Amino acid sequence: MQEYQHLTEVQAYLEALAIRFACEQHADAIALEQILDTMDGLIEEKGPFHIQKFSELHYRFHFELVLLAGNDLLTLTYSRLNLGEAALLFSQTLNKRGLKKTQDEHRKLVAAIKSQT
Repeated sequence: MQEYQHLTEVQAYLEALAIRFACEQHADAIALEQILDTMDGLIEEKGPFHIQKFSELHYRFHFELVLLAGNDLLTLTYSRLNLGEAALLFSQTLNKRGLKKTQDEHRKLVAAIKSQT
């Protein structure tokens, strides 16, 4: 469990750096918004929740965030964390209320990037 905690701390620092770079470059956050819209659709769907699809989109959101930074070293470092499985673990522990809260946090990140353009 401590290894997972360390992993998420490193992830948070790398993503904070990515957000800073994206803001400095006035990056276009449209791809992030599209991913979030799709994730919102999955949350609102009737019937069984598609945890695998949501987890894939959740990981893709975070990876696209890093790509927006336009920094190859940051992207390489982030990709070496192998976070795909961690995203699935994260999503499996949330209920719909938690998923919506996570989405709100994601939208705040996008809004911060957009405010710099």
